[in-house]
Amino acid sequence: MTTLKVVVVLKIAGLRGSRLAVFAGHILTSLTGNTNFTGIYPGLTVLSAAITALNTAVTNQIKGVKSTTTAVRDAETQVRRVLKVMAAVVEYISNNNQTIALSSGFSIKSHTPKTVNDFNALHGLLTGSVNVKSKAFIDGSYIFQYTTTPLVPASWVTSATLKQVKHTITGLTPGVMYYFRVIVITRTGQQAPSTPINLMVV
Repeated sequence: MTTLKVVVVLKIAGLRGSRLAVFAGHILTSLTGNTNFTGIYPGLTVLSAAITALNTAVTNQIKGVKSTTTAVRDAETQVRRVLKVMAAVVEYISNNNQTIALSSGFSIKSHTPKTVNDFNALHGLLTGSVNVKSKAFIDGSYIFQYTTTPLVPASWVTSATLKQVKHTITGLTPGVMYYFRVIVITRTGQQAPSTPINLMVV
């Protein structure tokens, strides 16, 4: 039996301002009182202070006033720094345990050494949206699905069935962890679903 390697990933590249603060707030909530991560570094007070500073900077931002925009960018940088360190600590403490890692609120990439998942999910431009993309197959069709309870087969919702490899799923609830997958239909028939990817929607 091959042991799954759990890698904590920080999918915040497209998040700015209040959306980044929402994501960080989700992590703070998930880690507060979480017995798996007692005494996590940096401390939760550090993350909380960084979130507060970011929200304050966003509130005080004035269009056209460079100093207020710089303040927002500096606050974003601090939140990202704290989250980056926390993600690494969570991965270390989790020790390849998916359940423990997911309880932190971070997303994970779980795979065996010989498995490649040709599917990706990233935050969309709009609140409550996620961009999904599949590897292209000759004459393929793509069934894009999502759920909040991946272990319940009947819970998977089909967002769209398309010939295109890209799709934007909208209307999702910010602050909720969703799981995404694609089912590819080729000339030989319907393939097995891709490995689900989890992402906290903002």
